[in-house]
Amino acid sequence: MKVVKEIRNRKPEFELAMARVRPVIKDVKEKGDKAIVRYTRLYDNADISISSLRVTKNEIEEAYRKTNKEDVEALRKAADSIKKFAEKQLAREFSYERSGIRLGQIIRPIDRVGCYVPGGNYPLPSTVLMTCIPAKVAGVRETIMCTPPRENNYATYVAADICGVDEIYKVGGAQAIAAMAYGTNTIKKVDKIVGPGNVYVSAAKKLVYGDVGIDMVAGPTELVIVSNNGDAGFI
Repeated sequence: MKVVKEIRNRKPEFELAMARVRPVIKDVKEKGDKAIVRYTRLYDNADISISSLRVTKNEIEEAYRKTNKEDVEALRKAADSIKKFAEKQLAREFSYERSGIRLGQIIRPIDRVGCYVPGGNYPLPSTVLMTCIPAKVAGVRETIMCTPPRENNYATYVAADICGVDEIYKVGGAQAIAAMAYGTNTIKKVDKIVGPGNVYVSAAKKLVYGDVGIDMVAGPTELVIVSNNGDAGFI
């Protein structure tokens, strides 16, 4: 069946991605910001320097000016809804005594989380909300965000500001994952990386896992369409 063939074909694609990503991770570990800039120029065709990797306050203010007011309000409402849902998901500490022994569960948030937000043809402010807000609700001390440099990233920056993200970086792909996993002079190492991405981002997350925590290695979204004549396929 076509569906089974499509699924089987993804394994060699992922293995190829891992082979391509390994030298990127190695370069970032060894050369830090210089490697980040080189790969960002190469893969994102972005004229960027080490000093411009971090999004500034002025850039965030510009993002608000260039984002539709109705969209900003919609982001604020969505953020509030996600925050309230995340608060209900919080794990609870407990303690009790049994046979003279005190038993229980102590919960402490990690210090620093890196949220990866893809930047394809369209901005994804929803990903910002869904990754950054739960971290804030959990009590994570610092949250940072990496997203590829794009001219249409205004809504993404606004969403990050609404979420209270501490640092935003114009870095994408495997180089962003490596930077968050191992740290550079500009981007400090995080304790956990969360967020979706393409096959190269997923491969990078798999390779750095163990040196840093990750949420999961996510595969492609799969939707099966069954037509009137019984044929099926993926989109």
